[in-house]
Amino acid sequence: MSKNQAKVKENEDKFFNLQQNVNNQLKATAFSYDHGDKFYREYSDFVSQLTSTFEHLQAYCQTNLTNYAHTQEEAREKAVKDQDFYNKSEEFIKAKTDDLVKKNKFFDELKGKMKECFTPITAKKMAALKVKENPSLNNFFTVLFQTFYKDSKDPFEWNKFKSVALKSKNFDDFSNRLINADFASFTDEQLETLVKFKDDQGLNDYAKHKKEGEPLIHLINYLEFVGDVTRTQGELTKLRDEISRIESDAPRRKDRAKMEAGWAETLHDNIQYLDALNTRLVKSAEKFGDEVKRTNEMAEAYEQHKNQLRQTVNQEYGSVKNVPPTVYNA
Repeated sequence: MSKNQAKVKENEDKFFNLQQNVNNQLKATAFSYDHGDKFYREYSDFVSQLTSTFEHLQAYCQTNLTNYAHTQEEAREKAVKDQDFYNKSEEFIKAKTDDLVKKNKFFDELKGKMKECFTPITAKKMAALKVKENPSLNNFFTVLFQTFYKDSKDPFEWNKFKSVALKSKNFDDFSNRLINADFASFTDEQLETLVKFKDDQGLNDYAKHKKEGEPLIHLINYLEFVGDVTRTQGELTKLRDEISRIESDAPRRKDRAKMEAGWAETLHDNIQYLDALNTRLVKSAEKFGDEVKRTNEMAEAYEQHKNQLRQTVNQEYGSVKNVPPTVYNA
């Protein structure tokens, strides 16, 4: 082999070794950047998930802080209202009891006037009424019988009614039924039907113009009090119910006020916890944001370095074969 041939052979071997070294270096660099790309992809996914978690937790804190604050305010208002009711319950009961005493006195006066209407009436005078001959009278006593003798299963018949209810020994029963009836238990229709007889023309004419009509005058006067007695009776029942309700509600409202105050205090603790958690989340999010910013800057530098390497490969080793595409192709 001549010296020239040996020199050519030596240069070929050097070129081959150089080519191998370059390819090995580029493969190693490509492998390194492949791992770098994978790291930044996974890190990007991690950042997205963590950011979503921060946002979810902050939204949870804000929503529940608002809800707890609203519920706490309601609990406090209820506690104050119930405690105030309990504190004033004795005052309420006294005021209602005073009204009850006054209303009872007025009711007794009405009943007394109602009773006076029967003082001039006797069984003998009532029996003298010609009820069967007068439609207005018959209608009137039919309604009295249906209203105040509900325990009777027989239909109204004047002669029979007169022989039983209007006997002297039974007349007190007749007047007591009319005076002491529970008018508040009557239906509006029953009361209206009864009271309208005070303006019945036929009944009033008979009372004024017939000699035996005197008892009807007093019965018509009696009807004048039915409306006031009924109304007052209802008011008395309402007052008794209100006093009973206050007496029953007062201890229950006291217990409920205590429970609501305790619930408001529990909510206060929850609000403080969520508020502290939200503060920590905000600080963590800020710190995390700084870390993400620094990592993004590193990623940008990494991409720039990788792009510079690709340009160098294209410029310096563009003729070298078998260069890995991930590095060679810009």
